[in-house]
Amino acid sequence: MATYVDGVYIGSVNAALFELNNIDHIEVLKGPQGTLFGRNATGGVIQIITKDPTPTPSADLRAGYGNYSNTVGSFYGTTGLGDTLAVNLAAYGRNQADGFGHDLVTGQSTFTHHDLGGRTKALWTPIDGTRVTLSAELQPDP
Repeated sequence: MATYVDGVYIGSVNAALFELNNIDHIEVLKGPQGTLFGRNATGGVIQIITKDPTPTPSADLRAGYGNYSNTVGSFYGTTGLGDTLAVNLAAYGRNQADGFGHDLVTGQSTFTHHDLGGRTKALWTPIDGTRVTLSAELQPDP
């Protein structure tokens, strides 16, 4: 099964394990889809489409705490920068400080998890009928 985010192919199975807090909609196409999406889509395609920026300011902030000192947080915000430019930012973080195991040799916690990432989009509409979208993603290695 091939995974696409905003039309960009995610080549690794591990790279497809991420959190998105700015999903507009998801399209699932059963396979095979090799004719439309290439040879990596023999089992079908999952297309994730994220929200486009809007000129109306809005924000969504979430935070949580769980067992094993697990703290999570996410932020999504969008706003306009003038009449023709709008930007958004989606960021998330997770820190599981205490693992759910214990290494008998070193004495340290095992199965801890730290994750941080973000996406941003800029939408420029210089004239009616013209849209220019620029997006960037930060997904550091764990």
